[in-house]
Amino acid sequence: MQRGYSFHTTYFVSDTSVNGVKVVPGLFHTHNDYLSLPLSGSYLVGKRFYGQFGLSLIPAFLVSTKSGLENEPMKKRSNANGEPSLFDLGGQLNLGCGFNINEKWAVFSRLSIYRSITKVNNENYFRGTDFRNVATSLGIGIEYRIKG
Repeated sequence: MQRGYSFHTTYFVSDTSVNGVKVVPGLFHTHNDYLSLPLSGSYLVGKRFYGQFGLSLIPAFLVSTKSGLENEPMKKRSNANGEPSLFDLGGQLNLGCGFNINEKWAVFSRLSIYRSITKVNNENYFRGTDFRNVATSLGIGIEYRIKG
């Protein structure tokens, strides 16, 4: 289990209402935090220098969501106010390479591309849209293996 991902969205609101709530025009921010349980597998090619290909299926559960207009404090939201779906299921592709220093230590770099399979929107949150979580990340690190 891991603390999942967090995404922050900013967009300009020119309408006078968001989900039926009157607002003044300005930048609207949302912060959504998820707890995820990744199910992953990867394939390594090579001994000293290696390439990696991996796939993950990642169920995630919404832990916290806040929103607010620019220059206003962020407020916790509930589903009645337009909360994203409580569950997200996504897939992740991992491509990387590394160098085994010895049996226990390695250095690596990895490109990860994540995309939701399920929609984040629902009847109370951007109804009628196809809103999904999408992320790309680059990781660089040092790895220590407990078993050689």
